[in-house]
Amino acid sequence: MTVDPAAEIEAEVVGCDRNLPSLGRSKFKNVKFGFAYAVLLVASTAHEMVAPVKGEADASTHRAGAERGSDMTIPQERIAELLDREAIRDCIYRYCRGVDRADEAALRSAYWPDATDQHGPYSGPVEGFFQWAGEIFKSDARNLHMVGNILIEFTAPREAVVETYFLALQRGAGKDGTVRQFLIAGRYCDAFEQRDDEWRVARRVVAYDWMDEQVAATESEAIRFGPRLPLGTRYPDDPIYQLLRRNARTPSSTIKHPTEET
Repeated sequence: MTVDPAAEIEAEVVGCDRNLPSLGRSKFKNVKFGFAYAVLLVASTAHEMVAPVKGEADASTHRAGAERGSDMTIPQERIAELLDREAIRDCIYRYCRGVDRADEAALRSAYWPDATDQHGPYSGPVEGFFQWAGEIFKSDARNLHMVGNILIEFTAPREAVVETYFLALQRGAGKDGTVRQFLIAGRYCDAFEQRDDEWRVARRVVAYDWMDEQVAATESEAIRFGPRLPLGTRYPDDPIYQLLRRNARTPSSTIKHPTEET
């Protein structure tokens, strides 16, 4: 059934923690949502729950304000922090797309122009890292980066230290023409900075925790993949770019490819 929003609802307020005392029966009114099925209603703090006694609750968990008063507003600072965290994660994902799809614009969009990168055999200004990566792109090496744990710690209003665990599969020909394949795991240890409301890497140190050289396949990709199509490829031919063009969108508002400049 549906309860009139102006109706008074009586409920038992109990503590989630067994060490917290029950607050007894409370009356709620001016509830902004209807009730349909019985579930728990979350009250004004994380340590209280409202078990419906009269009326039945919506099919999801809701926060209901009690007559005794509660401020249910999420602080703007907390919302801003959540948005900052999501922006930092997006930046890390753009980096992965950039290196895996040989997409220089996506790769550049993850760093500030004056950033530095200590990255395996390369250590120095990020512009040099872009040039080093560009040479790898020319070799048609296949890369696949996956990120897992992302721990974001804000150290100042516009600064954060971010630790990102990664797993990378890499296969390509060396200078001697021999194809080699590696499984590498480690962490991107990043100093992020927010400038003009945008988060990017200002300093990166890649810490390596695992490296395993594997036997590279000798068959062609056509034989190995068989009917499993389409194959992932580089910018601008990978299926993801086809979808983005079809929807008339760039991969990200922070990624500007040369062919998309106005």
